[in-house]
Amino acid sequence: MADLQAAVGHAVGHPVAVKDVVPLTPGDARGLSVFYASGGG
Repeated sequence: MADLQAAVGHAVGHPVAVKDVVPLTPGDARGLSVFYASGGG
């Protein structure tokens, strides 16, 4: 996420704020619960 934030900030010429609107569920360090819930991977 930090790489994307840095790339967007570089592209627009100023730092951008990031807000985690829907935080990960406890124990889902890689954010895979949404992937499996929506795609069935």
